[in-house]
Amino acid sequence: MSVKNHAEMHQSHLAWNSEKTSWREDLSSWQHELAQAFISLKELDADLKQHEQTLRQHASAIRLNEEAVDTHEHSLAVFERGGDGADLPLLAKRHREEQSKHDQLRDLHEELKRRHHFVIAHLNLLLKAFPKTKSESKK
Repeated sequence: MSVKNHAEMHQSHLAWNSEKTSWREDLSSWQHELAQAFISLKELDADLKQHEQTLRQHASAIRLNEEAVDTHEHSLAVFERGGDGADLPLLAKRHREEQSKHDQLRDLHEELKRRHHFVIAHLNLLLKAFPKTKSESKK
């Protein structure tokens, strides 16, 4: 081998070492970011559980609202079939209150829908960043 070849090889080794130093710095940074991501995942888990609880509470509020409307509707039907309608003045007042509650439920539902779709869409994007191999998807 000639001296020129040795010098070229030495230059290649220096360049490679420099590049590997940069890679080690990248890896160190990525490991730190990953450690922070694991912390964030724990926070995300808690946030998702809170979102789940919020959805359960919303479902319960919808059921309660349905029951109140059903009761009101039943009273109206009884009156229309000849009942005395003694509870109609109170139900008229409650109707306005139920309208307000219904409007609040609608607003909350739309807010929850936007948040839910946003969260699930971004979660799915993140999951797609880690494609599964055939053997992993069969587990």
